[in-house]
Amino acid sequence: MKIDNPFLVTAYVSPQFFCDREAETATIAGALRNGRHVMLYSPRRYGKTGLIRHVFGTLAKQRGTTTVFADIYAADDAHQFNVILVNAVHEALNPSPKLFLKNAMAWFSALRPVVQFDELSGQPSIALERAKHRKEEATTREIFRILRQQKRTIFLALDEFQQIAAFPDVRMDAVLRTELQRSPNVRCIFSGSQRHILQDLFNNATKPFFGSADQVELHRIDRTMYAAFACT
Repeated sequence: MKIDNPFLVTAYVSPQFFCDREAETATIAGALRNGRHVMLYSPRRYGKTGLIRHVFGTLAKQRGTTTVFADIYAADDAHQFNVILVNAVHEALNPSPKLFLKNAMAWFSALRPVVQFDELSGQPSIALERAKHRKEEATTREIFRILRQQKRTIFLALDEFQQIAAFPDVRMDAVLRTELQRSPNVRCIFSGSQRHILQDLFNNATKPFFGSADQVELHRIDRTMYAAFACT
């Protein structure tokens, strides 16, 4: 791949332009392959998203797998979470616009989806009607029902996962824990930047996700190693 600017800091491009993280990649990919979930945390701008994309690139080489990436940073409640998740799932399972339109109603008819088109790109997306909290829980469960129906392993990343702790309407951690227990083909990366919230979600014995995921902390890349990488 030829690029104009070799000093990329905004997004993951390819393994060729990805520095280090070999140990973290092996740890996360190994856990997911063996059926375990992973909680990944670090301060912002340490490269969590790029690492997840890199791990997913590795896992995608495995036959019978699909990777789903959902950035829930913008989700303030269960409804917004569901809209982000349903679009991430649908785009991953139906990568072409033709498949997207064909399966939107067939798969998600119970959610009464509305297909919208971006004015600039023309890309389709799914809008959902806002519902009462119990129906939002049902929407999340319906999305996972679709994932369970897939005859493949689903690797799902929920980026900025700490957002769910602030949802005012639904105990999303409890809903997700239940659905993941019912969905053995779905393995998750829960990533985020607010360490104290994530640790409370996964290390507090009173919380649904207690003890349910391997934990990986991302540190700064060694300066010498990064300098050598930048010079190649």
